[in-house]
Amino acid sequence: MNLKNKQKMNVLVCISNVPDTTSKINFIDNDKLFDTNGVQFIINPNDEFGLTRAIWLQEDSYETRQVVFQ
Repeated sequence: MNLKNKQKMNVLVCISNVPDTTSKINFIDNDKLFDTNGVQFIINPNDEFGLTRAIWLQEDSYETRQVVFQ
């Protein structure tokens, strides 16, 4: 599909932080609460893919406006 002759495209990318899979996960308060001490958070890999695709669209000279929510 050739988008170069189309109207401007608005791209909305929602991202979330998730614990890195290499982080040790602990629970506190009788295993009721997630202990975030020492846990490294990263962008959800699926969200990162969506963000990468949005950047590719912009780099391919399509007229895009990007908004990222976290």
